[in-house]
Amino acid sequence: MIKPTGAWLTVNRACNFRCAGCYAQGTDYEPTKNMSLELAQQLLELLETLNIHNLIVIGGEPTLWEHLFDFNKLCRQRKIKTTLVTNAMKFGVDSFWDKYQLSPNTKAGISVKAFDETSLKQITGVNLFETTRKGIERGVSFFRCGVSAVLGSVNADKLVDLAKFAMDCGARSFSISPCTPAFCSGAPDGSSVLHPHNIVQTIVEVYPKLDEVTKGRLLLSIKLPLCIWPEGFVEMLVKKNQIRTVCQLHRRMGLIFDVDGKLALCNSLFEYTVGQFGVDFYGKESLLKLMNSPATIALYDKLTSYPSTKCVGCDKYNVCAGGCPLFWSLYNPDDIIFGNV
Repeated sequence: MIKPTGAWLTVNRACNFRCAGCYAQGTDYEPTKNMSLELAQQLLELLETLNIHNLIVIGGEPTLWEHLFDFNKLCRQRKIKTTLVTNAMKFGVDSFWDKYQLSPNTKAGISVKAFDETSLKQITGVNLFETTRKGIERGVSFFRCGVSAVLGSVNADKLVDLAKFAMDCGARSFSISPCTPAFCSGAPDGSSVLHPHNIVQTIVEVYPKLDEVTKGRLLLSIKLPLCIWPEGFVEMLVKKNQIRTVCQLHRRMGLIFDVDGKLALCNSLFEYTVGQFGVDFYGKESLLKLMNSPATIALYDKLTSYPSTKCVGCDKYNVCAGGCPLFWSLYNPDDIIFGNV
């Protein structure tokens, strides 16, 4: 039986960046798409009945959400812990930062896009580098957290620069996750996605320098079949506690709510929802019924099926799952996966 243990609230779609390869680019970053405080409260009540007391707040850029401070106060009253996923640029605005510190989230996941004025303009389309730097420095100091970066075609040769910038900002750690296809009107967009074999080559080549720059405080969210990495590389990452593999989709444990209460199984698949709060489910029992319905199970099965016959019987599949299924919307897995060799 599927019983979710984690939740993501997509509170808005507006964003102050326009990053290449963003999974949400298909939303057009519509500023009017905001979750109401009433709906957010109703979803909190629902999550409490499921014994979920930790949730992730995402966007868009959630620091632009008009209800953020009131929502954070509400969560504290209910003893619900929240992690804010942000680019931290608003943290660099003094007036916002002064107010935010009075009603903060429990934790923050800060995403670093660039390391200087030129790269920020190239990747995000904005010129506010010093404001962004200040925001990242404030965020990592306040939350004592690390930062993350997405590896795509626009920054494949800049990972070390990003890592140095992150550590200079005081980051406790630096994590890297490959860019996956974004879906726009039902079609996958791979314009910023590196070929899986190029991802492997890029990371393996710069790993020694990344490990040095971060003083070992490095985390690689692999998202790729383990069999395509050089022999011994994954084992080394495991030994150094520097690797993350399967996501919540493979574990079937997450609830991703959009601004209007629609429920998806993956952040990048917001166009493919399984139901909507107040329409298809209202409380714990009706939600669990929906999550365990034949239609939802069939969708999970399709998304998490063996990408290749080479995966069948693989002794690493339980920790690998054949990589992120989004890649297989662009590539033939039989051309990528090696299997047990």
